[in-house]
Amino acid sequence: MVNFLLNFYLKYPNLFRVFIPINNKYKYFKNKNVEYIEASKLFSFRFDEVVVIAPEENYCLYNLLKKFKVDFTNYLSEDFVKYSSNKLKLYNKLCSKYSFIEPVYENPLNVPSEKIITKPIDGYGSCNTSVGDVNQICKLNKNYSKKFIFQKFHDKPICSANILVNSKKSYVLSINEIVAKQKNNNIITEKIIIGKHNNLLSKVNKITESIIKEFNIKKGVFGFDFILVNSHTIKIIDVNPRLTTSFFGLIESLPVNPLEYLYNLQNKFNINDHKVCEINL
Repeated sequence: MVNFLLNFYLKYPNLFRVFIPINNKYKYFKNKNVEYIEASKLFSFRFDEVVVIAPEENYCLYNLLKKFKVDFTNYLSEDFVKYSSNKLKLYNKLCSKYSFIEPVYENPLNVPSEKIITKPIDGYGSCNTSVGDVNQICKLNKNYSKKFIFQKFHDKPICSANILVNSKKSYVLSINEIVAKQKNNNIITEKIIIGKHNNLLSKVNKITESIIKEFNIKKGVFGFDFILVNSHTIKIIDVNPRLTTSFFGLIESLPVNPLEYLYNLQNKFNINDHKVCEINL
C-alpha cells in the first residue's frame, strides 16, 4: 500500500513534497523527492494533506488525523470519519432517514433471523467476524472483551464500492464482489473481483450522493460494503473512511491511477472502461 501511494506522489515532484516518518522499513528508500522526518517531530509540522494508513479500530484513524491537525475539508469530513468508526453510531445516525443501511443490533436476541452475523463495533474487513445461530453467537461473544454488534445474516452476494470525491465532482470508481468463505463460525475473505457489479452504478450513485450530502464530504476517498439482497435492493453493512483493499485493484482495472482524479489530473472517467480483475487476499 505504501509503495502504491509513493509511486503516485513521486510521479509529480512539482505538485507534491513527500515526507515520510523514519522507520526501519522505509529509511533506506532512495528518492531525491522524499524528505524524512523523525517520528517524534511528526506532529509538530503543518502539512497541507496527510495520508494516514490506519484502521478505524479504537478511533485510531480519527485520533491520528486530529493529532495532525488535519483540515477535514481535504480529508472527507470530521463527522464522517468519526461516525463511520463506530458501526452502531453510524446506523443510529442514518436509520431514520435512509432505507439503504442494514439494521444493527446490540443484543443478538433482538435480531429477527435464525442466522446471525457478529462483528466488532469498530472492526474492519472480516476481522473477528462470526456467523451462527443465536446460541452459537452468544457463546462466541462471551470470549471477546470488546463490544460487538449483530446483524441478520444474508446468504447473498457481498459487494463493495470505491468512491472518490474531489473539488468538482464525485466518482463511483468500481463496484466489486467480495468472495468469502465460512470456516467453522468465522468469515474469511478470499478475494475481491474488481468491477464485477458495475451494472449497479445507478443504485450505488444514489446512495453515494446521499452519504456525501449527509456528511458534507468535500474531498477524499472512501468505500462501503453492501449486500445485494436482490436486483432492486442493496443494504450497506459497513462504511470505510479511508483507502480500502479493493482500491488497489483499480490499478489493474482502470487505465490510469485512480488518485489522478482526486487532484483533477484526469477528468474523463467512464466506469465502462474497466476491465474485470481479481485480487487474491
